Amino acid sequence: MNALTRRFTFLTAAFPHGAYQSQYFNQPELRGPSVKGHLRWWYDALFDDFKSEQRLFGYVSSKDNSRLGLEGNQSSRVVVRVCCLDGEPEAVETDFMPHKGRDGGKKNAIASGIRYEITLSPRREGFKPQEQQRLERVLGAWLLLGAVGQRANRGAGSLRPDNAPTASDAYLAGARTLLAGSKLRCALLASTYPNELELRRAAGDFINGPTTRVSRGAHEFDITQPWWPFGAAEDRKPSPLKLRAIHVDDQLRLLATWDGRHHTADDLRKGVEELAQQKEIGRLLLPVLPQLCD
Repeated sequence: MNALTRRFTFLTAAFPHGAYQSQYFNQPELRGPSVKGHLRWWYDALFDDFKSEQRLFGYVSSKDNSRLGLEGNQSSRVVVRVCCLDGEPEAVETDFMPHKGRDGGKKNAIASGIRYEITLSPRREGFKPQEQQRLERVLGAWLLLGAVGQRANRGAGSLRPDNAPTASDAYLAGARTLLAGSKLRCALLASTYPNELELRRAAGDFINGPTTRVSRGAHEFDITQPWWPFGAAEDRKPSPLKLRAIHVDDQLRLLATWDGRHHTADDLRKGVEELAQQKEIGRLLLPVLPQLCD
């Protein structure tokens, strides 16, 4: 089977960093292994087929894998390579969480407008026809609906593939075709933004969820209640509501994607209604709840 190659441009500043994330030590870098992690997430979300995902992207010996008949260790059969088409990109210092003003800090980022090429190549026996088809769909979903790096769920690191539809109706139709049969839903929010910084400011301006006091050993902690649908910092729970930038109808807008695998539609409705009482992003999400909760 042939390798899959696509080109894309960053629509918003991207913060893909390694283990050392000090502002004056670590430089942002887009690497194949990081992207592969995103592709694995999309494979799971679209197909709910853990066994085939492991066989394709690799696995290590574990009791859970043994129960599935996956013995020993297997390296990935997918080689992911990314290269910058604009030479070695110079890092730019930009607002990390612009909705917090000065308290949000600054961090080195890959600037918006930088172009990349990604290639997925087969290793060993190559891809079977179904694997090839699924990988094409996974790559398309990541490019149209995904993002990369820190704050990727809140507008940072948004991508624009070279073949992206330019009209909002066509963009949504393509995105929903990719999500068909999964528990993911998407909707386009109404507001437009003059630049990526204003978009990220709106996308990141959420509220903390309701908490419950729990004991852990000799200490007590306030943790976000598990129904809260926008993630939790203290337990490192990513938000199942993902916001990313898209450019359609000559405008910069936010696309919302809801992952309904681990939360109910009632969780989302309740959370958005509470959010809308305090934040603009909540008021933007209210009208599209039927599209996200169907």
